[in-house]
Amino acid sequence: AVPFFAATVLTWVLMPIGTSIDWEEYWAATALLTCSGVVMAGIRRVLARQGVVAEALVFIAAVGVLRDASGGYHSGASVLALIPVMYAALGSRSRRDLVLVISAVLAFYIVPRLVVGGVDYPASQYRSALLFTIVCSTTGFAVQSLVANVQAQATKAWTRGRMLEEVADTARMLLDSPRVRDDLCRAAERISGASVAALWEPIAGALECTAHT
Repeated sequence: AVPFFAATVLTWVLMPIGTSIDWEEYWAATALLTCSGVVMAGIRRVLARQGVVAEALVFIAAVGVLRDASGGYHSGASVLALIPVMYAALGSRSRRDLVLVISAVLAFYIVPRLVVGGVDYPASQYRSALLFTIVCSTTGFAVQSLVANVQAQATKAWTRGRMLEEVADTARMLLDSPRVRDDLCRAAERISGASVAALWEPIAGALECTAHT
């Protein structure tokens, strides 16, 4: 969150410089931004991934108000709308959540054009909305897939490491075990996560089950 926070604060600070600002809307946008970063962070601890979506949606609303406060389409604040898409892609594994945030970005462009219009929101908003939504979609889904792959590889690596530790501990335990076969079955069951473990040994030309859990 730190890079996103830094980019957002920098934009908020620079926006009034050389621009005519509607200060009431500017402070309203700042209040929404604070709500997204502080209040929603607490909600996310309770709602898990739904909290990530809530943060992203409130952030988009804050950027929308900031853009309107600083001149609408020409303010340059629109680029911040990419941040909640990246945030949702990194924070949620749900495709539906990401689609919801991307849809909010599309509304971020279309609604002001339909409601306000005029020179602040020209007809070119439709083209910008389409292009920006395509960029957000491809970037967001790519990042979400990459994060899922990295997490899967990390889980596999952790599982292998845990299994190696279990095998080493079992080998040391079996050296002093009075019931090696039973302990070996229990260890195999525990390490593999199996429901049943059995040891079969060749005895008198046939396989016999000598221990099981």
